[in-house]
Amino acid sequence: MKRAALLALAAGACWHGGAGNGPRAAASDPRDDSLAYMPADAQIVIVGDGARMRASAAWKRIDAAFGDTLGPARGRFAARCGYDPLGFERVTVGIKRLDAAQPSMVFVVRGIDPARLEACLTGELRAVVTRDGDSWHVAMPFGHPMQLATLGSTAVAYVGPDANAAALHALLASGAPLRHDASFMQLAGELPDDAAMWSIGRGLAWRGPATFAAAITFDAGAAFVGRATFADPGEADKMRSWASRIPSSIATIEVAVDGATARVHARLTAAQLDAIVRRPLNLF
Repeated sequence: MKRAALLALAAGACWHGGAGNGPRAAASDPRDDSLAYMPADAQIVIVGDGARMRASAAWKRIDAAFGDTLGPARGRFAARCGYDPLGFERVTVGIKRLDAAQPSMVFVVRGIDPARLEACLTGELRAVVTRDGDSWHVAMPFGHPMQLATLGSTAVAYVGPDANAAALHALLASGAPLRHDASFMQLAGELPDDAAMWSIGRGLAWRGPATFAAAITFDAGAAFVGRATFADPGEADKMRSWASRIPSSIATIEVAVDGATARVHARLTAAQLDAIVRRPLNLF
């Protein structure tokens, strides 16, 4: 699954279109919607808007730091596949069946050149790619099978043990069903529309939150806002305890707890963000 996520991130690097739309804003063309083709039963959705990231002063420094640490591998990938794996415009990831032994994932990216993508899959990623009607079936030696299709400047990939043409075609015919999901859009209403990265989770049967909504915005530094609701109010209160252990030199964090719900606001200055990028383990 991790390798598949990296693939989607890399594929998204080809798109050079306009900025994406925020959590609440729907695009006029379903293919341009940040929630396009996400399954109606997705339990976690993650959106990264590369245009908003790269427009910020913070991202320029983050990207430079990644260049220092990932330079050789990043350059090699760019040479073989034709694009920078960190240069994506927008990637949306949906995850469902989290309680299963093998969850399923959907990736939506933009601007894929089919010939270039196929060459990258078979060459750099050592996948076996088979034409399956109007889509590709992709078998990778390190993960679940993938069913992949392109619609104009949009690429949609279904990854999981149940990946096949029928499952992918059902997604392509669905538009953006989460836009009509009241519980999902209520969580989206918690988030800023100009977020560079945002995520929503619901129906989560684990020890952590049952639902959450979180977003990151960038300027010279970064700001984080999130809300999580737990089954046990004691778990929500642990968020406040966790925040109290993070030194103010790392970030300014405020946690408000109301019963089983915790709201988090965090702010990092430019200097604090740079320090985390250089030494991320300092957070833990």
